[in-house]
Amino acid sequence: MATVVLHPVDDDALVAGMAAADPEAAAAFVRRFRSRVYGLARSMLAAIGGRTALEVSDAEGIPLGTAKTRIRTALQRLRVSLATEGLA
Repeated sequence: MATVVLHPVDDDALVAGMAAADPEAAAAFVRRFRSRVYGLARSMLAAIGGRTALEVSDAEGIPLGTAKTRIRTALQRLRVSLATEGLA
């Protein structure tokens, strides 16, 4: 299994820098980022709650493969986060 490495980022400074250069691009980036994060979170929470990938796919209106990928990615990130905090 590939190791996922998350690096801390000063999100506010990143977005502020982008906004100064191109406010519309910064706003679009934030919308895409939130959509992706929320999609991952919803998929992961649904899977933890006992829903199958097919049920997540139907509920979210996304392809089954996308649901499986989101669940796997979210769980990998959770695993890394817990390990970083010494909880796994």
